[in-house]
Amino acid sequence: MFTKSKFLKKVKIQNSENLSKTIIHRAKILPSHLQHQKCLEHVKDVLDRRGIRSTFFHRSEDFDESVYDLVVSVGGDGTFLDASKNVKIKPMLGVNSCPQDSVGRFSAVTQESFETFLDQISSTKSTLRP
Repeated sequence: MFTKSKFLKKVKIQNSENLSKTIIHRAKILPSHLQHQKCLEHVKDVLDRRGIRSTFFHRSEDFDESVYDLVVSVGGDGTFLDASKNVKIKPMLGVNSCPQDSVGRFSAVTQESFETFLDQISSTKSTLRP
C-alpha cells in the first residue's frame, strides 16, 4: 500500500503577509488531508475484513513489488506515479483519496467504489493484467 507523505511540515515565516498565506494554505489543505486519512482508514478496514495482508509505505519509499500481488496507491495521480517507479510487472490500483480536489486520471477508484472494485477483481471471472 502506498500513501501520501506526512502532512504538515514546518514553514519558515518571514513576514505577516507570508503568515496570512500560510494560514489560508493550511485552511485549504486540512480538509483534503482529513479526507485522505479517512479514505486510507477505509482501505485498511476493507482489506482487514477480507483477511488480505497489506503493507503500507509513505510516498517516495522504495519497495520490492515481487512480494505483492497488487500494488494499491492511496492518494492522487502524483502518489500513483511515484509508486509506479517501483513497479515493473505487478498490476496497480489507484485510489483517489480526495476526488473533490483532484481529477484522478490514474487513480480513478474512490473510497466509495474501492470495496466494489476489489470484489470485482477478486472474483473468478476477472483477471488482472499488468
